[in-house]
Amino acid sequence: MTTPKMPAKVNKGRTLADFRAAHDPDVLIPAKIRKALDDMRAEGEENWEYENDLMRRAAISTTYLARYRPLFDAHVVETTGRNPKKVWFASTKCAEKARGTE
Repeated sequence: MTTPKMPAKVNKGRTLADFRAAHDPDVLIPAKIRKALDDMRAEGEENWEYENDLMRRAAISTTYLARYRPLFDAHVVETTGRNPKKVWFASTKCAEKARGTE
């Protein structure tokens, strides 16, 4: 009696989504920013950082952050005064409170 052969394992290969996740800045950079915000939120719901610190946390350049910042406007508050700074909040609720819009 012969033993039936198992069908060969079919390797699905990589998809276009896999390629984009590895190489497309329109996917990579927002994902890095979301991860940085999630990490901040894990440290505390009211956590905030200056933009330079967020860039270091997300490991992205000033150019990329400037390009993709509009996607995350709800998290960003700009300070006033002689040297205005952009401050990133872990939650949009805290950002609204900081803006005084809530």
